[in-house]
Amino acid sequence: MAKFNGTLGQNKVLFSQITGALYNMIINQQVETRTIGKGMASLIDEATRDIGLYGDRILKYFTDMLRVYDYEPDGTDQLNVLKTYRPAPPICQQMVVDTPKFIPLTLDDYLTKQGFADKATFGSFNSVMENWLKNTKKVYLAKEYNVFVGTTKAAGSAQTISVGLNDLSDATTQVEAEAMSRRNAQAIAEAVANVMVAMTEDASRDYNDLGIEACYDKEDLLMVWNAEELNKITLVDLPTMYNDNEVLGALKQNIRRLPAKYFGQAANPTGTSDITANGTANFRFMHQTVVGDKVYQAGDIIPTGTKVYTGVTKKLEIPYYDEAAHPVLVKIIHKDAAPVLAGFETTTEFWNPSNLSRNDYLHFLYNSFDRFTGYPWVSVLPA
Repeated sequence: MAKFNGTLGQNKVLFSQITGALYNMIINQQVETRTIGKGMASLIDEATRDIGLYGDRILKYFTDMLRVYDYEPDGTDQLNVLKTYRPAPPICQQMVVDTPKFIPLTLDDYLTKQGFADKATFGSFNSVMENWLKNTKKVYLAKEYNVFVGTTKAAGSAQTISVGLNDLSDATTQVEAEAMSRRNAQAIAEAVANVMVAMTEDASRDYNDLGIEACYDKEDLLMVWNAEELNKITLVDLPTMYNDNEVLGALKQNIRRLPAKYFGQAANPTGTSDITANGTANFRFMHQTVVGDKVYQAGDIIPTGTKVYTGVTKKLEIPYYDEAAHPVLVKIIHKDAAPVLAGFETTTEFWNPSNLSRNDYLHFLYNSFDRFTGYPWVSVLPA
């Protein structure tokens, strides 16, 4: 679609007869009002907790199981009723509302109006831009949180599951490709089912970073899928993968999915050579970043030639992650593992009488994204 450059088209009939006299009119102006769909922030919406002011926090205490002793009716321990058996100190972790942000917007009711054909179109433009205040916040937080979920990895080998998969490009016929795809689905289902049984039907110290004995409810666990990997498993395979009689069948309602670009491994270079982005999925922004005059969101590809790491000083200039070299099939996480604490949100307005403009500001607070490590955070990866 050609970009309008402000020049009107010549009337092909009359312009040739009356030189320089007539141009075609602009007969309609429309401002697109549909900006951000409802599905944009589904994962972060589930994780959001309304808290309050800057510095407010929530504390989570994780405790461990007690010890079982041999019972001897006349033994020293039974006769000494004053002996105490206090539990081990609980592990206390916190989430703090510590990140203030604001979004500014300048509008006016006079000077900008000359660029629009009528009052209704101008009013529509102003209304859409005012809506962008909240939609900008929605997109910003959703992308930042999605990258956090997709790139965060738990400690301990038990929370990283590798699955051997067939490469469908090796298939020589459609029938063979479908068979390989089915086997892939079965391999993934088996791996996920095994870890789900271990987490929900047995008490274990393996599925949290704190090493405490725990067993979790299926209903509290979310399966956050890499959408591209999930889509590779065709409808033919889904009955095999999600059998209602098996553990995975009970998790159908707990399935979430994110675009593949949000998954990967956060970079932590330590070498002495500079690292420059090559414009591929090996270099994606961890956070919103301004490069040149352009604003890039979390998950966007870093432009070619952008230096992300300085080797001499060992300084990471731009936090980034690698999607291409570290694919993720699915993450199984506890619904309370990474809450988003929403502090206050307020809009303010300042009228500038000098140039007849109005500054609108949206201020909001939230916590630095982190997770409670007493909950599972399992990554299922292709081997």
